[in-house]
Amino acid sequence: MKISKIILAAFSAFLVSALSISCASSPKSEPYYDNNINDFSYAKLSNGINVVFKKNVGSKIAVARMLIEGGVPFISPEKSGLEDITLQLMLHGSKNYPYADLQKLSYDKSFSIGASSGKDFSAVALVCIKRDIEETLGIFADNILNPLFLEKDFEQQMTDEKASVHRTLASPESLLSLSIAKNVYKNHQYASFTSATEESLKNIKLDDVKNLHKELLNSKRISFVIVGNFSSDEQSKITSILDKYFGSLQEKPYARPEISDLTCNGENVYISNEQAGEIGYIAGIFKCPERTSEEYVPFAITEMYLDDILFAEVREKHSALYSVGCGIIGGRKLLGAISLYKVTEKENIKKIVYDALNSFPKTEAEIEEKLDNYKNKYITSLFSSSQNSSGIASNISSSLIYRDSATQYLHRSAEVQAVTAKQILAVYKKYFSQEGENPNHIRWIILSGKDSVNQFKF
Repeated sequence: MKISKIILAAFSAFLVSALSISCASSPKSEPYYDNNINDFSYAKLSNGINVVFKKNVGSKIAVARMLIEGGVPFISPEKSGLEDITLQLMLHGSKNYPYADLQKLSYDKSFSIGASSGKDFSAVALVCIKRDIEETLGIFADNILNPLFLEKDFEQQMTDEKASVHRTLASPESLLSLSIAKNVYKNHQYASFTSATEESLKNIKLDDVKNLHKELLNSKRISFVIVGNFSSDEQSKITSILDKYFGSLQEKPYARPEISDLTCNGENVYISNEQAGEIGYIAGIFKCPERTSEEYVPFAITEMYLDDILFAEVREKHSALYSVGCGIIGGRKLLGAISLYKVTEKENIKKIVYDALNSFPKTEAEIEEKLDNYKNKYITSLFSSSQNSSGIASNISSSLIYRDSATQYLHRSAEVQAVTAKQILAVYKKYFSQEGENPNHIRWIILSGKDSVNQFKF
């Protein structure tokens, strides 16, 4: 992996690769879609909960994912992290499977149950050997429906959360991520964090966890994704098992939250952090196309060009930093981001970065020289994420939540192949170029030591 990608991992709390985002329109010639679409089938539980099946031929591993739509717009900033804490405690033992029994069964049967929360949805996932799906689905369901929520488990979870918050505040990379979120999402539906904060830890009580658990078990918010090498009869059996456990969940009032457009307007932000010393941890935030836009796939490929250009110019030529990369701040609404990691150049860093951005190929012919290479790189990333049942389930989940279609991600390969050099050039000029009278504004967030932070000139 190229070193410029390290920054994507360092800021993973907010920054994700543009390649992972569900894309826009669907071109006519779609071999990838045609080769996979017949592996999908659908079912409904008694209460209307949707179940999506994707056959993964040859795989001995099965994945069952329960998706809960909603996310942070339903959590007040004062209780940031409540949904994640609730999900984690759901997996600390249930009515029929105390935690010690759950751990032993998990080891003996080689299965795992995990949970994650996000801006727009959360997921609880079971990964097991295919032959054990019927038994493990019962364990999976009991943890979701009948968690014990013991006081001692809550206290331990909150102790762990406090330790995590302290690690965040002690890490320049994590603190920058937190600072970006605070500035990008101020007064926005995403103002609440997915993880706990120093402030919210004081406000979250066990009763909050129990009350939120009841709210999450709303049939209108839930869907299931099942991936594995299952026959039609096996899928029917799995549907019956899911219906046994989840088919009686009630439908409660729920409306998908409206998410306002994000903005990168505002002055640059300077943050002092003792642990950063003389080094800069910097992110530039700018407007980018929405995932449904015809510009989105060309935007993603343009970022791949710029990753290489920024690496060559800012790191290799000028030795101005340790790592540099492009990405997006994800969710229903998006923003583009440039991350500058461990910056040592202060006075000239803006000029170096902007000169690199402006050195993008200026003609379609120059872009055409490398376009196929970047398309292949994009498609390889797509195939890599779909090589196992968990990756497939993740792709389907994103498609369901963000495009209301389980199969939307199958179009990505053809969308990439259809991109032209003309589109790349147009997207570059609109979103990345810093030349001309009206360049796309970049808002910079700079974190460094008290005596050095203002020396980074943006």
